[in-house]
Amino acid sequence: MKKTAIFLIILFISAAAFALSKVPAPNKSGDFTLKDLSGQTVPLHSYNGKVVLLVFFQVGCPVCQDEMPQIEPIYKKYKSKDFDVLAIDLRESAEMVRLFASENKLSYEILLDEKGSAGAAYKVKFIPRIFILDRSGAIQFESYYVQAGELEREVKKALR
Repeated sequence: MKKTAIFLIILFISAAAFALSKVPAPNKSGDFTLKDLSGQTVPLHSYNGKVVLLVFFQVGCPVCQDEMPQIEPIYKKYKSKDFDVLAIDLRESAEMVRLFASENKLSYEILLDEKGSAGAAYKVKFIPRIFILDRSGAIQFESYYVQAGELEREVKKALR
């Protein structure tokens, strides 16, 4: 009886540890819904059929402060070709992000990942983190900081 109880406890702990260690990968579209800076909800699937550059960032990140303004000319150049940018701020205040966007004259969509759920779905451990999704939502490119020239080459490749 005692051996059976110990066995069942070990089995239960093992099963629980296994279940907790599993991190679900994003589905093909990696879909999520976040709020933009005006408080409107924006689902990723509303961008289906477009090439989307996802950029996970924080205003307090010096590398992000350098990279985010470099994305603006790429966005302006390709937005008429079914290309969009979704910059996803991880766990910072809307006021701080609004000020950063205004100071840097960013015109692309900025979303607030207040709980870090989209970041977790994309397994973002370090920022900035970049993904380029093709028109079907599949990840075509992923990287950390990327110089503007290389990023533009990858965008052009995904738009073909």
